[in-house]
Amino acid sequence: MDLTIITETGDGLVSGLRRHNITGGHFTNGTYAPPKDLIVPTVLAGFQQAVDEEGDEALPLVIAVNSDVSMAGIMDKKKASAEERAKLESQTVRAAKVAFPLSLQNPTRP
Repeated sequence: MDLTIITETGDGLVSGLRRHNITGGHFTNGTYAPPKDLIVPTVLAGFQQAVDEEGDEALPLVIAVNSDVSMAGIMDKKKASAEERAKLESQTVRAAKVAFPLSLQNPTRP
């Protein structure tokens, strides 16, 4: 799998996608904060359904992950404890939690 990481947010995200010639594809987004065994099977199944229905090997599979700043805001809103905040993984770790198994399931897709 051709793994591209785009770290821009907001309007910059669209520019980042265009810079990598990503104008369409199969997308999912989320916090990906729950444990791997709770989220990975669902994400993989969702992408597999999209791949089976679409069949276009050229379409990229895109995972959008809430940024660390966004997650801090979520934690503030839910009045998370220091212990909960300490358990929160970085956006890079949360993205890899889903991207790595997805790349194994779809090794030829961008």
